[in-house]
Amino acid sequence: MMLNFKSKKELNQYKTRKTKRCTLNDENLPRVNHSNYFIYSNFSRFMNKEKLLLNKSIVMNFINTESGSLYVLRKWCDNFFHRLYW
Repeated sequence: MMLNFKSKKELNQYKTRKTKRCTLNDENLPRVNHSNYFIYSNFSRFMNKEKLLLNKSIVMNFINTESGSLYVLRKWCDNFFHRLYW
């Protein structure tokens, strides 16, 4: 199967978008997970159950600048899992 120029360009754009997204995820998730043993998968489950709308950039902003807000959010998340499993 021969791809025309437009199809090749679209395929390359798809690959670069996918690579860029994977690279950003690989860079951001370890930083989020590294902060005080904060597990992002548990946090995303908590956000889904509590119907919160936060993205990784807001969470990273909490980690970098808002220590009090992050502390409250962390306690809320911990309390959620404590109620869930105990």
